[in-house]
Amino acid sequence: MTICPNLCYNVPMITLALTLLALPQLTPEQTQLVNALIQVESNGKDDAVGDNGNAIGCLQIWKIYHTDAIERSNIGGVYRDCFKRKYAIRVFDAYMRRYAREAWTGTLDAEKVARIHNGGPKGYKKEATIKYWKKVKILLDAKRPLCYTIDHEIRNSILFRCHYTRLYLSFV
Repeated sequence: MTICPNLCYNVPMITLALTLLALPQLTPEQTQLVNALIQVESNGKDDAVGDNGNAIGCLQIWKIYHTDAIERSNIGGVYRDCFKRKYAIRVFDAYMRRYAREAWTGTLDAEKVARIHNGGPKGYKKEATIKYWKKVKILLDAKRPLCYTIDHEIRNSILFRCHYTRLYLSFV
C-alpha cells in the first residue's frame, strides 16, 4: 500500500521551513529587550552588515555566535539565515538559553543578557560591554514603542499594534 504515491516530501526541508516560521515564545519583557537590542545593533535593519563584515542581520550576529547557538538546539539553518529577522531572534534565544539561562528564562536580567549578547558568554563581566548596556537601557527606559520583531514577511498575516513599550499580536 502506497500513501500519496504522486507526492514526494523532503522532510528536512519541511522541518527547516517550519523552524524558520516559528518565533520563540517571548514574554513582553523579553520582546522589549530584543526590540531594544535590534535598534542598538542595526537601527532595525535586517540587511545590516557590521564589524568589518563579521556581523550580520538585525541583531548583528557573528558566525561563532551562530555556531554556539545552533550546536545545542534544533534550530538548523545556515549562518546567512541571520539576515532573516525571525531566524536571528531564534538564534539569539538559543544563545541566551545556553549562556544566560537564568537571566533570560528566569527573572529577566536585561543588563546581563544584553552584555552577554554584546561580549560573549562572559560579557556581563567585561567593562567593555557597559557602554553598550547604557545604550540599550536608554531605549528600555524610554516611554515609546519599539516594534521591530515584526518583519515585512509577516505583516500581511498579523495585525499588530504597539502601546507604550508592549507589543500585542493578533493572528488573522
